[in-house]
Amino acid sequence: MPLGAPVGKGDRDALSGLIAAIVRARDGRWAAFDVKLGYRQVDLAARNLVKLRDERVDTARVGAPAALGVIVPSGVSHARDDGVAVIALGALGP
Repeated sequence: MPLGAPVGKGDRDALSGLIAAIVRARDGRWAAFDVKLGYRQVDLAARNLVKLRDERVDTARVGAPAALGVIVPSGVSHARDDGVAVIALGALGP
C-alpha cells in the first residue's frame, strides 16, 4: 500500500557508515533501511543503523525512528534484539 512517503538517498560518513535509504512520512515519522546481498553483512548494517539512531539523529527534534531495517535477498524475516528488522526481499510484496 503506497504511503506517499518520499525516499531519500542514504548517506555515508565516518560515524554512521552507509545507510541506503531514509523514508519520511508526511506526519513526520521516519525509518532507515540498508540493503545487503547476504547475511554476513547484516550485523555491520544493523550496527550502522543503531549508530544512526543513537548518535547521529536528534531524536528530541525528529522523534525516534518508526523502523530500522536491513533488507536481504532471501531467508526468514525477523526482529533482532537491537530493534533492527531483517527483512527478506520476498516479504515486501509480489
